[in-house]
Amino acid sequence: MAQRSSKLSVSKALLITAFASVTSMSAQADWQLDNSQSSLSFISVKKVNAAEIFQITKLQGSLSDTGALEIKLDLDSIKTQIDIRDTRASI
Repeated sequence: MAQRSSKLSVSKALLITAFASVTSMSAQADWQLDNSQSSLSFISVKKVNAAEIFQITKLQGSLSDTGALEIKLDLDSIKTQIDIRDTRASI
């Protein structure tokens, strides 16, 4: 019975060590922004009651393990929901 208990303790210790290793590695790794899972929108308000929603569809970014944040926006990817305005803005 003592042998079974020691095998179980070793298994638990290995499992805890493996989990701690994985979590500490992910906590120290840089984070990358996933463009397919991210969005950035903003609202332009004119004359107090006229609002337009804009969306930037192409984003890049990262957060380093030191806390440095970098975000890059592709201004040609601004979508205004008005096709002619989108075309003119990207020229």
